[in-house]
Amino acid sequence: MRPIVLSLGEALFDCFPDRAILGGAPLNLLVHLQQLLGTHGRGILVSRVGRDELGQQVLDQLAERGVETDHVQLDDHRPTGTVQVMLSPTGEPSYAILENVAWDYIEWNGELQKLSADCAAI
Repeated sequence: MRPIVLSLGEALFDCFPDRAILGGAPLNLLVHLQQLLGTHGRGILVSRVGRDELGQQVLDQLAERGVETDHVQLDDHRPTGTVQVMLSPTGEPSYAILENVAWDYIEWNGELQKLSADCAAI
């Protein structure tokens, strides 16, 4: 059986003045891990996104990178997370992390409980 690695936490977009980049530490870790594991393991992201355009982009971009999206929950009431990135005149970034977004409300359930018992790492 292929080992399972579970990453739990935020899936969001870093929003710069000219572009938005998929991010969030748990998501970034899992994308890179899945590239390393290839067909020898399963990297699974547990997160929550809004049922909105950015949420669909999260799911699409993860699928393009070979990351399972079965455990990315959809939230009907809260938006997908974003971080507004502002750059000073010298290029130094500052960040405004939007609160009360979908990933703040990841729901632990029996399916995740069972999945976590089968993981090599979380």
